[in-house]
Amino acid sequence: MARCRGIRHCVQLVEAFQHKSKFYVVSRYANGGDLTDFLSDTVKSSYMSEDLARLVFKQVSNAVFELHKLGIYHRDIKMMNIFVHQGGSRKDTKFMLADFGNAQVLQDGEMLTDMQGTMHWMAPEVMKKQENGLKADIWSLGVLLYALICGEPPYDGNSYTQLREEFTKKNISFEHQAW
Repeated sequence: MARCRGIRHCVQLVEAFQHKSKFYVVSRYANGGDLTDFLSDTVKSSYMSEDLARLVFKQVSNAVFELHKLGIYHRDIKMMNIFVHQGGSRKDTKFMLADFGNAQVLQDGEMLTDMQGTMHWMAPEVMKKQENGLKADIWSLGVLLYALICGEPPYDGNSYTQLREEFTKKNISFEHQAW
């Protein structure tokens, strides 16, 4: 998180300390909670308008772009890892990428083969424990955009096996009322 200082639309680290066996991370306050809280409390829906989705997506994808320039692979982009700070108006609302617990700093061309992240949001190569890197965050951004508009990720399998099968065989539905 310390490497993310100064990156707009990333939750900013204020302080980190350890007390006995516990480690504490203090970050800037986000008065709107996470994105799922914002949807239920403010938007009053599980999905949002295209205009609001565009605002969220622009801010979060800009954060990911800046992270990737530093070689930081977030590895867990999802609605619950986007914090909201509400300003006086909707256009003043800031959406900030958070939770860097799975993040890795990659050297040029470095790839990983372990599986980290949240099942419905991870790229197929991550789920298959194949070589993966920064591009897997881009997959997660695509899942995020779909979920912002529809209220849920595009794949709904209940296990890794079902999801892997859906990735290769299921056509994504654009039948939701939001489309």
